[in-house]
Amino acid sequence: MPSRQLRPHVKKCWTIPPAANAAFAAAMEDVLAVYRRPLDPARPVVCMDEKPYQLLGHVRDPLPARPGRDRREDNEYVRSGTCSIFCWVEPLRGWRRVDAQPRRTRVDWAHQVEHLLTVDYPDAATVVLVMDNLNTHTTASLYEAFDPAKAFALAQRLEIHHTPKHGSWLNIAEIELSALTRQCLDRRIDDLAVLNTELAAWQQHTNSNQRQVDWHFTTDDARVKLRHLYPTGCRRKPVTKAGWRTVPSTYIICEQDQALPPQEQEKLAAGPCRLRPPGFFASEPWHRTLPCGWPLWV
Repeated sequence: MPSRQLRPHVKKCWTIPPAANAAFAAAMEDVLAVYRRPLDPARPVVCMDEKPYQLLGHVRDPLPARPGRDRREDNEYVRSGTCSIFCWVEPLRGWRRVDAQPRRTRVDWAHQVEHLLTVDYPDAATVVLVMDNLNTHTTASLYEAFDPAKAFALAQRLEIHHTPKHGSWLNIAEIELSALTRQCLDRRIDDLAVLNTELAAWQQHTNSNQRQVDWHFTTDDARVKLRHLYPTGCRRKPVTKAGWRTVPSTYIICEQDQALPPQEQEKLAAGPCRLRPPGFFASEPWHRTLPCGWPLWV
């Protein structure tokens, strides 16, 4: 099938950001500026994300692998419920924490934040938190889970930066969840306790390697490669001089034009130009030049 032929039966799921959107550009540049900060134990930059996970069990026991034959699993499975996996990442230190909970309510997120501030970073003055715009990811969730004094104290130690809508690729924690899915969750797990055991093993192995995240995409890159996401006013330079004085331009005379005779077209073309006398260029009698000397062919 030719590559340019339409295929209406095929579709691809894609995160399509809004074009020329000021809110997207502002949130994107805010997150990119945070990623440029150096490592600071007093103000660590932590990324957070979560993903739903379906607990699945086997109807029939799989057939183990043997020489010449891979492991075989029946395509039928048993649903054992769902849960939510919370992922916390400090990119510059190479630290991660993953935890699976039965739900992902505001209270669940608030308790995750409490663990982050009191257990993971008890000595940090402020934790710079980068996350998406999920409705539970606000300091209001702290007030639903704790008394006002404790909620206020926890909120004061947070500096929150939200990724733009349809811009989840800016969240480093989402990248870590993708790696976690490939390395740890590529099989059926039907029990929440077993899942947390597997997550703890992956977490310990990854943290022992201290695999850091070296983020290369900068604000300067975004303004060039993603300039179509910026509002038109941000891309337009102020007009300081007439372009026709320095930029070559072309005026094409249409001899078959029924609305404007060629003679009138020549008058229009001669406005910003200087008509060379006939024969000035032997090969092209209809050659004109701009005042600055740029050639104009008609």
